[in-house]
Parts: sequence; structure tokens; C-alpha cells
Amino acid sequence: MLEVLDSLNAMDKVIGVDSWSIDSGEPLAQGFEAYGDFNGPNIEKIAEADPDLVIRLSGSSEEDYDKLRALGITVYTFEAQSLDWAYQEILNLGLMLNIEEAQQLKDEFEREVNEIYAQVKDLKQEHKPTVFYEIYDDPLWSAGLNTYINELIEKAG
Repeated sequence: MLEVLDSLNAMDKVIGVDSWSIDSGEPLAQGFEAYGDFNGPNIEKIAEADPDLVIRLSGSSEEDYDKLRALGITVYTFEAQSLDWAYQEILNLGLMLNIEEAQQLKDEFEREVNEIYAQVKDLKQEHKPTVFYEIYDDPLWSAGLNTYINELIEKAG
């Protein structure tokens, strides 16, 4: 998520990030305060900050974010289960954050993926490496079928 915001040159609009990004040393999270994690937002801290928008990843507790909505805070769920969905989310963020360059970023990302795919699409299966993509280590999570990460790996050969 932070990578998309950074690519949109929107980091100046960010007031806080998730705890995991800070704890894991994510370079884009440096200098920001933590406002919760995938297990739940720090509702009191977010309410005190009074943001215009909270962006969350799909899969976290809807109940916690309903509490933020009840406080009048706009919550957007970023959900990218496929590359097409990821492309659309770039456009959605651009629209919400009033960033006209979002279309250019989406088009560039899509073009780069297609260029790579064109170079490797005819590779025979025995020449393709096997990949394990670790998302988190405790508990162990990996990108599986029906994820944009898996789709990217497949398009990369």
C-alpha cells in the first residue's frame, strides 16, 4: 500500500501507517506513527488524528472499521485480488486523493508487466523457477492462487 502511495507521490498526504510497517523497518514508514495493525486499528488514536480518509487492506476486522465509520471517518478498503483489480485500485486511490497522474502510473505498471510477460511467455515449464513468496512469518503466510502476487509471479515466468 505504501508503495502505491509513494508511486503516486502522495506520501505528503499520509499522517500514519500500520504498526507492522514500522516494526519491520519498512523504509517508507520511517518518520510516521503507528495507528494499529492488521489485527485492528487504534480507534482512539485515529479518532484523535481526525483523518479525511483511512485506507485499510481487505481481510481485517470489519467491525473495528465500522466503529471508525460511526465516528464519521471515511474508510476505504484496498482490495487487489488480481492484477486488473490492482490496476483499478491505483485509479481509485488517485481519484480519492485527487492525483491526476494515477492513470499514468496504472498504465506504466500494466505496460511493464506486459513487457515482461512478452519476454517469458513461451518459456517451457522446466525452465521456469519455482517460487515461494512469503508474506508474513509468524504465522507463516504465502501468496497463493487468486492473488495479484501469484499472477505477477506467473506473468514473470
